[in-house]
Amino acid sequence: MHRREFIAGMISSLAGTAAVADAARSAIGARNVSLSGGSGSDAEAILQNWINYFSDSQGDTFEDYSIVELGTNIFQNTNWNTKIHLVLHNLETILKPGCFSGSRLVSITCPKLKSIIGQQQFMSSQMLTYVDFPELEYTTSCQALFAHCSNSLKEVNLGKVTWLANPYQTFFNCTKLENVYMEQMECGTLLGYPYVTSRTDFAPHQTVFHCVDGNVVWSDDANNWVKIQV
Repeated sequence: MHRREFIAGMISSLAGTAAVADAARSAIGARNVSLSGGSGSDAEAILQNWINYFSDSQGDTFEDYSIVELGTNIFQNTNWNTKIHLVLHNLETILKPGCFSGSRLVSITCPKLKSIIGQQQFMSSQMLTYVDFPELEYTTSCQALFAHCSNSLKEVNLGKVTWLANPYQTFFNCTKLENVYMEQMECGTLLGYPYVTSRTDFAPHQTVFHCVDGNVVWSDDANNWVKIQV
């Protein structure tokens, strides 16, 4: 797999107006960028050029060090003809519901992500296999957060979360999901949600939830999710 810096790639791919190019260069030059503009904004134009670059690539890992907030749904329902592994090194907050829903990401890693605002962030991302948010602490809603990632999702690391807000159908129809890591959450907290305890639409049977004091797995005998010691 080839690895390219997003910054270098975006510079080479800019083909829009001079204003768009200037906006992109401005964002590149200034670290700590907040990409949360609306339609027609500089931020939207910058991200559109980013996605245009993705669509012409051959399956790279793209790395960005500048974005600290992401509040646009321009990734939603993208139809890239390639497999994209996305690493956002300094992203701290995802601000918009459905930001990545329906995208063609294969994996996403955000080593500094602290909070996710809004639900359905990755719903129906049919190529998504791996999610790594080791510093995640807070979500406003886990409703359908990864629902219908049915063809590929195998592993999710939710970092330092100690509770799940509104975990309705969080992993619904993720038929290949094997492991979810929430290693600062207690099993009792997870099993205390009415959306979780006896519902298979929360997650598929084979999924193992790795918590701080044991694992939570589906028990066919008890017909619900139960804690096991490890």
